[in-house]
Amino acid sequence: MRTGLSVISIMLWLVANAVSQNSPSVDKPLPKPIARISYSSGILESSYLQGPPKFCFALFGEGFYRMSRLTPRGTTEKVQGMLSADQLAVFRKILEGVKFQSGGGGLVQNNAESFIAQITRDDQTRRYFWVDPDQRKPLPASALKVVKWLQNFRPQNEEIVDVPEGTENPICPPVWEKPVQPIAGLIF
Repeated sequence: MRTGLSVISIMLWLVANAVSQNSPSVDKPLPKPIARISYSSGILESSYLQGPPKFCFALFGEGFYRMSRLTPRGTTEKVQGMLSADQLAVFRKILEGVKFQSGGGGLVQNNAESFIAQITRDDQTRRYFWVDPDQRKPLPASALKVVKWLQNFRPQNEEIVDVPEGTENPICPPVWEKPVQPIAGLIF
């Protein structure tokens, strides 16, 4: 009886250890991201979008991802996991279609939408940015495909992770392409 419990305990430990080996820890350096996506919407009810109104998604390597999303309770949840081969193929195809001139902007109202993407193709990282401040400048079709896919994405075997802000491998793309430097730093 005891031998049976020991064997089961060892097998559970081996399975848990194998799963944790596939998911990099927060401290481990990750490969250069394939994409970092950020979406935010003040629109609480929308006919074309269903899912979290605010999220970030980072895709690394061969399908490893991290996602930060607003939950229905109003808290932010950070998770990581692996896309299946099919999910990765579909998402890569959608990312290939993202090609638009960044734009939008204006006086931002409560129902504003924003989309920011950093996508690496052929070792070059391109940045796409779109703001619809008042529901008069809708997201480009290619950006909307990314948002819809991510909002409908139902991960399997994801794990909650604590990725601190300012980490070397952030989930969200930076808001600004070139961060603002403090004036004091420029004087000296």
